[in-house]
Amino acid sequence: MKDAIARYFTETDCIVLGGRLYNIVYGKEPSSDDRLSFRGRDFPVFPGMLLDELETNLKNQNRQDIYQTIDEVIEQNKRPSGPVKITTETIGGAPYTLYKELAFELMQNYSMKDVLRPKKRENDLPLNVEAVLQEKQRVFESLTPSLSESIGQDQLLFIGGVAYDMQTCYPVSRASRNQRHLRIGPGVFRITGYSRVNPESIAADHARLIGQEIETMVRDSDALRPDDSRLREKLERIVSLQRHMDRSSNIGFTHNQRGFFIYTKTPGYILWEHEKDEYYSFPSAKVGVQLTGAPSQGTSLEVSKPVVMNRYKHPAIAGLNESYNSICFGHFDMSGVETLTPVKKIFILLNEGCRMLMENYCSDGNAYKNLEIPNQAELFKDWLVPASQVEERLVYNRNACIRRKESRLRKDDQEEDLEERR
Repeated sequence: MKDAIARYFTETDCIVLGGRLYNIVYGKEPSSDDRLSFRGRDFPVFPGMLLDELETNLKNQNRQDIYQTIDEVIEQNKRPSGPVKITTETIGGAPYTLYKELAFELMQNYSMKDVLRPKKRENDLPLNVEAVLQEKQRVFESLTPSLSESIGQDQLLFIGGVAYDMQTCYPVSRASRNQRHLRIGPGVFRITGYSRVNPESIAADHARLIGQEIETMVRDSDALRPDDSRLREKLERIVSLQRHMDRSSNIGFTHNQRGFFIYTKTPGYILWEHEKDEYYSFPSAKVGVQLTGAPSQGTSLEVSKPVVMNRYKHPAIAGLNESYNSICFGHFDMSGVETLTPVKKIFILLNEGCRMLMENYCSDGNAYKNLEIPNQAELFKDWLVPASQVEERLVYNRNACIRRKESRLRKDDQEEDLEERR
């Protein structure tokens, strides 16, 4: 798979922007404002696959290579490690060890592989040959997209196997035809020069991430590595890290300058705008909650409302293409989770944050932006997809919009009846 990724970005001229690939078309004049101005010429650009979709295709095409890597890791991890002692320390005066233990408990007890229907995890795999084969298949299928992480930035141009950095350009008038720039919808991006990344470095980093993920899943599997000290070993390893993503549960944590966050990742999804019957395709969102407070120091543990941690745009979040953005959460009664255990509270808030983005948004609601208002919908026009290309299984908000529309019609009828009686 490493060679396949390097070959793709060497042989395919494309643009990486906001988790999506955009195709560059040669031999045609642009018929819209979406264009690449490069080397004195304009080229039309069109939305292509999500990065996650490209990675899934390459993974399936290189299945045998990945299975070979899984077998190699299983061989390396046959011998169990001895028991370990877990120490509880604070880092920088805050209880980050406690936060990581809560994250670990969440990973062990819950699965958010399906963020809209998370569930309690089962850990009862039988130790037999059939179970090992099934577990190897599970490891392969559980490999989650990490290509965007390997690229390391969400604004990049590939021409002739060479990567160029791009930067959001303000104001629009400064991007003239003589300058190298890209126009996509309302966004204008200046091409600033050669990037530090290249197809080979992206492929190498992706191979490293895939290897780490396989290593983690093999080490944590009863079927592939039966070991009484497995959980204690895993917890000690996690406590020593600044960031960690458990692919099998789709739950991770990170400790950075903004604080300590526990998060999950949505898949790509489609929103239906029911008034104009339009569809918008959204890439994966990193939905997290922040943990604060130090019970050992006399302050209570607090769990924030969910935010979108990666740079993102969505009608239900406050900013546009910014990180750590608040999610519109007015419908949710926080008092219902205040008395729950921290782990259960985190689990519910992560699920509700994902549901707001994917399932609960309707354009006639009270979110930050409204897709039925033309000037606000314009901000998302680059994510419009034709109805003929929509996969219905990816449209999660249709039922909520239908219910809300029916409720509004009933309310209108009731008001008319009341008016007639007067």
